[in-house]
Amino acid sequence: MKALDMILFWACENYHPIYEQYLVEKYEEEHGKHFNECYAKKVVGSMCSYDDNGNKRTGEHWSCEQVKTAISPFADILGKNDTDWDAYVAVNMWWHDLSCNYKRHFAERADEFMIEDALTWAFDDPDAEDGKLWSYFFHK
Repeated sequence: MKALDMILFWACENYHPIYEQYLVEKYEEEHGKHFNECYAKKVVGSMCSYDDNGNKRTGEHWSCEQVKTAISPFADILGKNDTDWDAYVAVNMWWHDLSCNYKRHFAERADEFMIEDALTWAFDDPDAEDGKLWSYFFHK
């Protein structure tokens, strides 16, 4: 095991993207293609968008606790393997990508429609493999 640790340390120092890919693959082997807190916060933290005034917005719009509350009416959309952290990534991604459009079309109900559509896209796709959202971020 010491030899493997040395190789991984060397890869981390010299070929960081390959090392990161190794970590993703190892995580998938052990936990499947679903987010935990660490990976979810990393992905959401890297998200950015611009509002209608051109102001940059980065990171989470909704916390995981807010997402848990907001998704409760749509709980039947999530599969048995889907996590709260998966939902956290999905709704924050949808907000960054589409919130301006939803606010123009749906005004005060924009958040409700965004959340439902994010969950439907990520989790209610009968011809998609389990872990569709994870694959979207880590297997492009």
